[in-house]
Amino acid sequence: MNDIERGERKSRQRAIIFYLLTGVLIVNAVIGFLPLPADPDPASPRIVLGFWLVMVMLVVLNLLPTSRWRSGRIAALLDDESTREHRRDGFTAGFWAAIICAGMLAILTSFHPLPATDVAKIVITAALAAALTCFATLELRAAR
Repeated sequence: MNDIERGERKSRQRAIIFYLLTGVLIVNAVIGFLPLPADPDPASPRIVLGFWLVMVMLVVLNLLPTSRWRSGRIAALLDDESTREHRRDGFTAGFWAAIICAGMLAILTSFHPLPATDVAKIVITAALAAALTCFATLELRAAR
């Protein structure tokens, strides 16, 4: 197997991992909104928020170009011109998802107030989920 085939395989694997990351990120955010029994430990909400923040940081790091951390032919193939364009389109989708989500939350919170941390979690999760999904979809379409 040559470098080009390995690069294509890694690109497809990255796209599938991005779909999985999207699912885990959404589930991680939704868990905080489930009506679970009250926990007597006052640190529990902070721990859940900490896990969510770690997940967000991992997602953001995965969206960054890999060629800056790695050197070599395969890393260059994983960050070619079309991949950079797909990443840019993914960031654009994430931006618009954040704007739409924030606008909808502005309307919703005028009727039913929400804590600021919940609003931030919803907006960030929507933006990252849109960016990951758009990028992964474009990468898989290009791999056909």
